[in-house]
Amino acid sequence: MSDKEVRLEWPKVLSAAVLVPGERGDLIVSLPRPARHHDVVHALHDVGIPQGEFHVQGFLLSDGTFSTRVAALVVAQFGGQILPGQGKHNKLFSEDVW
Repeated sequence: MSDKEVRLEWPKVLSAAVLVPGERGDLIVSLPRPARHHDVVHALHDVGIPQGEFHVQGFLLSDGTFSTRVAALVVAQFGGQILPGQGKHNKLFSEDVW
């Protein structure tokens, strides 16, 4: 064991995102805050990708990963990102963090 201190950083919720599953791989589309999920859905529509039943709404995290709304709630809670009076659901909404 080393005397060096290991420091792990908890990721942060960065932006609303939508995961679009595809045959050749998944596409993750996000817009910078304060964009909301409907803004991402409209942006997808504007480039010819209609809203699909298998699209997953979630969040882009600071470590570059996609997180579902349920998992992102835990990330935001542990990261101290929930705004006062928000975060009362079992999943994260962009209104909870910006």
